Amino acid sequence: MPDCDVSAAMDTDCYPLFDNIPSQDRAHWERAREFIDEAAPQMNEYWDRAEYPLRLVKRMGELNLLADGIEVEGRESMSSLAAGVVNMEITRGDGSLGTESVHALLIGWDVTSLGAFA
Repeated sequence: MPDCDVSAAMDTDCYPLFDNIPSQDRAHWERAREFIDEAAPQMNEYWDRAEYPLRLVKRMGELNLLADGIEVEGRESMSSLAAGVVNMEITRGDGSLGTESVHALLIGWDVTSLGAFA
């Protein structure tokens, strides 16, 4: 067993890059941190069973962690900065969950730009 949990949030900001993040973006980041701190411990079980955590992905959607700057009616908007720190935080906890925001972005932008959700 390792001496430390490499997926734990460490709040390391050696070059104060995150000091001036707007409060709305920081709220998205904090929501992502709370989610991944709850979800990450479950990921080993999913891997051991060779299952994909659809329940957790659904929860990411419910928490508006997949919007990635795409305007969705009835959902709070997310800036590019917020999308970046959300993805950073989710990926810190589990890389496979971090890819969900990329997939949502690729599909979402195509539909938003070229099609319709209905």
